[in-house]
Amino acid sequence: MKKTLALAAAAALTTGIVLSGAQAASAADIGTYSSIGTYKVKNVINKTSSKGYNTGQRLAYCTVGVANTTCTISKTVSATRTIGVGLDLSRSFVAGKLNISSASTVGISVSCTSPKLAKGKSFSAYPRGTHYTYKVTSKTYRDTGKLISSQTSGALKAFNPDRGIHCL
Repeated sequence: MKKTLALAAAAALTTGIVLSGAQAASAADIGTYSSIGTYKVKNVINKTSSKGYNTGQRLAYCTVGVANTTCTISKTVSATRTIGVGLDLSRSFVAGKLNISSASTVGISVSCTSPKLAKGKSFSAYPRGTHYTYKVTSKTYRDTGKLISSQTSGALKAFNPDRGIHCL
């Protein structure tokens, strides 16, 4: 029993486990305790990532007032880092599992010039970065290691700006 709890406590430090129960309290003080003796293992699974830009987050734009001319965008702005969460996992926990910062914004210097455009047409800048898709799980175990319950979220998404821009 003590060996099982010691192993569970060690795993808690690396996988996001919350221990509970009277015996768990003696193994490690890292969660809420009950007389049942349970612990939870929470994780991020099925991670996929791809580089790209986020057209849902226009950083800046310019509009041509005279036909067949260019316009220039030049400013410093903040891009938003989005991180989807579920099953009571925190933004910082998920960010850690994705190996990205949990900060909500990233400063970006935008500077680009449009090609020649028709009158009234706009040229926009969008943040470049990495798109993530993943799920989160929460599994509850007895202190004996027997699985009691398991939950898995639907697909969640995150976008991590890399300080680059894409203009179009």
